[in-house]
Amino acid sequence: MIAYMSEEDLNRLCTYIAEYSTNDTLQKISPVKVDSQLKSIDITHFVWNIGKAFGRKRIHTATFIKNVFAHSLCDVEISTIERKMSHTESVYRIKLDVKIV
Repeated sequence: MIAYMSEEDLNRLCTYIAEYSTNDTLQKISPVKVDSQLKSIDITHFVWNIGKAFGRKRIHTATFIKNVFAHSLCDVEISTIERKMSHTESVYRIKLDVKIV
Protein backbone atom coordinates (compact mmCIF):
# COMPACT_ATOMS: atom_id res chain seq x y z
CA MET A 1 0.00 0.00 0.00
CA ILE A 2 2.95 2.36 0.50
CA ALA A 3 3.10 2.92 -3.26
CA TYR A 4 -0.49 4.19 -3.23
CA MET A 5 -0.76 6.40 -0.15
CA SER A 6 1.09 8.91 1.97
CA GLU A 7 3.13 7.76 4.93
CA GLU A 8 0.71 9.52 7.28
CA ASP A 9 -2.28 7.68 5.79
CA LEU A 10 -0.38 4.40 5.86
CA ASN A 11 0.40 4.84 9.55
CA ARG A 12 -3.26 5.54 10.29
CA LEU A 13 -4.29 2.53 8.21
CA CYS A 14 -1.92 0.30 10.20
CA THR A 15 -3.40 1.62 13.45
CA TYR A 16 -6.93 0.90 12.19
CA ILE A 17 -5.95 -2.62 11.12
CA ALA A 18 -4.41 -3.30 14.53
CA GLU A 19 -7.63 -2.11 16.21
CA TYR A 20 -9.73 -4.15 13.78
CA SER A 21 -7.75 -7.28 14.67
CA THR A 22 -9.30 -7.16 18.15
CA ASN A 23 -12.65 -5.40 17.51
CA ASP A 24 -15.34 -5.62 14.82
CA THR A 25 -15.79 -1.85 14.76
CA LEU A 26 -13.57 1.16 15.28
CA GLN A 27 -14.52 4.08 17.47
CA LYS A 28 -12.99 7.06 15.68
CA ILE A 29 -11.87 7.02 12.06
CA SER A 30 -10.30 9.68 9.91
CA PRO A 31 -10.55 8.12 6.42
CA VAL A 32 -7.35 7.41 4.52
CA LYS A 33 -6.79 8.41 0.92
CA VAL A 34 -5.23 6.29 -1.77
CA ASP A 35 -3.83 7.10 -5.19
CA SER A 36 -6.31 7.02 -8.05
CA GLN A 37 -4.39 4.05 -9.53
CA LEU A 38 -6.18 1.84 -7.01
CA LYS A 39 -9.74 1.00 -7.88
CA SER A 40 -12.43 -0.11 -5.45
CA ILE A 41 -11.74 -3.77 -6.33
CA ASP A 42 -8.12 -3.34 -5.20
CA ILE A 43 -9.20 -1.87 -1.89
CA THR A 44 -11.75 -4.62 -1.35
CA HIS A 45 -9.14 -7.29 -2.11
CA PHE A 46 -6.73 -5.68 0.34
CA VAL A 47 -9.29 -5.62 3.12
CA TRP A 48 -10.68 -9.08 2.28
CA ASN A 49 -7.17 -10.42 2.88
CA ILE A 50 -7.12 -8.69 6.26
CA GLY A 51 -10.62 -9.75 7.28
CA LYS A 52 -9.99 -13.33 6.22
CA ALA A 53 -6.72 -13.47 8.18
CA PHE A 54 -8.52 -12.23 11.32
CA GLY A 55 -11.52 -14.50 10.80
CA ARG A 56 -13.96 -11.58 10.54
CA LYS A 57 -17.41 -11.79 9.00
CA ARG A 58 -17.72 -10.23 5.55
CA ILE A 59 -20.26 -7.65 6.75
CA HIS A 60 -17.88 -6.44 9.46
CA THR A 61 -15.03 -6.25 6.98
CA ALA A 62 -17.20 -4.40 4.45
CA THR A 63 -18.24 -1.88 7.10
CA PHE A 64 -14.62 -1.45 8.16
CA ILE A 65 -13.45 -0.79 4.61
CA LYS A 66 -16.32 1.59 3.87
CA ASN A 67 -15.35 3.72 6.87
CA VAL A 68 -11.57 3.59 6.50
CA PHE A 69 -11.55 4.20 2.73
CA ALA A 70 -14.58 6.51 2.75
CA HIS A 71 -13.18 8.83 0.06
CA SER A 72 -12.46 6.06 -2.43
CA LEU A 73 -15.64 4.13 -1.72
CA CYS A 74 -18.09 7.01 -1.33
CA ASP A 75 -20.24 5.74 -4.22
CA VAL A 76 -20.17 2.06 -3.22
CA GLU A 77 -22.74 0.49 -0.88
CA ILE A 78 -21.65 -1.77 1.98
CA SER A 79 -23.75 -4.60 0.51
CA THR A 80 -21.87 -4.28 -2.80
CA ILE A 81 -18.52 -4.29 -1.01
CA GLU A 82 -19.54 -7.37 0.95
CA ARG A 83 -20.65 -9.18 -2.20
CA LYS A 84 -17.61 -8.28 -4.33
CA MET A 85 -14.78 -8.62 -1.80
CA SER A 86 -13.48 -11.84 -3.31
CA HIS A 87 -14.43 -11.00 -6.92
CA THR A 88 -11.64 -11.83 -9.39
CA GLU A 89 -13.21 -11.25 -12.80
CA SER A 90 -11.67 -7.86 -13.55
CA VAL A 91 -8.29 -6.17 -13.82
CA TYR A 92 -6.79 -5.39 -10.42
CA ARG A 93 -3.49 -4.48 -8.75
CA ILE A 94 -4.01 -6.16 -5.37
CA LYS A 95 -4.61 -9.88 -5.51
CA LEU A 96 -6.55 -12.06 -3.10
CA ASP A 97 -4.29 -14.16 -0.89
CA VAL A 98 -5.88 -17.57 -1.41
CA LYS A 99 -3.45 -19.15 1.08
CA ILE A 100 -5.15 -17.40 4.01
CA VAL A 101 -7.14 -19.94 5.94
